Amino acid sequence: LGVYAALEAVRAMRDEGVEPERPVGVVSFTEEEGGTFGNGLLGSTIATGELALDEALALSDGDGETLGEALDRIGYRGGDAVDAATPTDAEGAPTTLDPASWGAFYELHVEQDTTLEAAGAAAGVVTTITGITHCEATIDGEANHAGATPMDDRTDALAAASEFV
Repeated sequence: LGVYAALEAVRAMRDEGVEPERPVGVVSFTEEEGGTFGNGLLGSTIATGELALDEALALSDGDGETLGEALDRIGYRGGDAVDAATPTDAEGAPTTLDPASWGAFYELHVEQDTTLEAAGAAAGVVTTITGITHCEATIDGEANHAGATPMDDRTDALAAASEFV
């Protein structure tokens, strides 16, 4: 939905002779919201320079296949050529996308809930979303007899973990 709508919006702007004050770009990120290679924001993480391309291509799935191998297998790896849409530095070397230089970022997305449907609305506008955060926690406790030890006398790790979640 998002990429096609963005392309259509740019086409409509061009057809109507709209000349935006700032450059407009359309981006399609690979493996967004996927988990196959351990990074749910893989394409945008690479594009913004948070992860180097060679490191990303070396990531592997649960079967040991790397991202590079998977892209080669499906014919979707692309080339290393720099084209007019690739950001470059002063010397012409490819660079990453710099979110600080963007005036705005819009993403169209299908509804993954039932709120709009229940309201009978065809579309909705979201102004903010929850960021994705990963963490690891260790909760230490002490095992004790389940039948004889009252809960308030225990240091039960599972009970503490349930409160944490």
